[in-house]
Amino acid sequence: MKKTQLFIFDLDDTVIDSSHRATLTVVNGQVELDLNAWRQDSTYENIMKDSLLPLANYMRECINAEHTYVWVCTARNMQSADHDFLAKHGLTPNLVLSRQLEDDTADHILKKKMISKLLNLKPFKDCETIFFDDKPKNLQALENLIDFNLNARAINDIGAVQPGFPKQPQWFEDARGFSNIEKGLKKVGFSDEETNGILGNNWYNFYKLI
Repeated sequence: MKKTQLFIFDLDDTVIDSSHRATLTVVNGQVELDLNAWRQDSTYENIMKDSLLPLANYMRECINAEHTYVWVCTARNMQSADHDFLAKHGLTPNLVLSRQLEDDTADHILKKKMISKLLNLKPFKDCETIFFDDKPKNLQALENLIDFNLNARAINDIGAVQPGFPKQPQWFEDARGFSNIEKGLKKVGFSDEETNGILGNNWYNFYKLI
């Protein structure tokens, strides 16, 4: 029987382009999102003007696939408009994890806290987990909890340039085939460390440097 997979998607700059309502500010020499301005600009009308990134198509495929759960884990404070936007585009997940109003916890700490609380629950504890996020710091925070941490920015960049992909082999039709690659690499003699590097850690370590 095929192992159930749990796909966890960030929203902003992963599945959704909401840059038209983002205001940046400088704090201690670091450029950061102005959360107060973000909250003020997150009106129903502005949220519905957001657009989709290439990964949204894959998220929709995961939602419609068998033997999968799909979560959203976002640092947004989700409003009715956010849920309406997802529903409009066929992106309603099984579960939404989001920031509470007035909670200014750093994204990577918040996401680790929200996800770790639920991963050991009976429906999810034996799932293969795949996490998509555009921020390396968030991916790093979850590297010991998640089986595969994938950089959404890199994936969307590829999808934006090459919107169509050639037909994939049956054993790797999409990201759900990572487990087949893992088994194959170990079967021919690669160590756990070498296998993990090939499956993503090499790219992850590269993105930490840039």
